[in-house]
Amino acid sequence: MLMIISIGLDIVEIKRIERSLKTYKGRFCEKNFTQSEREYCSSKRKPAQHYAARFAAKEAVFKSLGGPWPAGCGHIDVEVLVEESGKPFIKMSETLEIEFKKAGMKRIFLSLTHTKQSAAAVVIIEG
Repeated sequence: MLMIISIGLDIVEIKRIERSLKTYKGRFCEKNFTQSEREYCSSKRKPAQHYAARFAAKEAVFKSLGGPWPAGCGHIDVEVLVEESGKPFIKMSETLEIEFKKAGMKRIFLSLTHTKQSAAAVVIIEG
């Protein structure tokens, strides 16, 4: 029987992400988001909202995982993808996935939301 073993929550100010997108241009995106995430967010009318939600999701994942995690793992190792239905889900790098399973974690659930000012994410891990 699976049980909830961890929860992570994060909220991000969209203006902060907008500033990072303008100030650091492609470097910010390349460091924190996968190619598919960048394509998805850039295709939206308000990309900063979608980048902020994904950034919050990545932070919520790391909060829920605890740590320490393998050296070199960062935001790029957590990818937020969307099912055809529109439901977001997490895909981890192979390195992070191995640690996830070693810790007895089995499933990860994700919920995203945003307003004009903020984006938030909640992660629930079962194990």
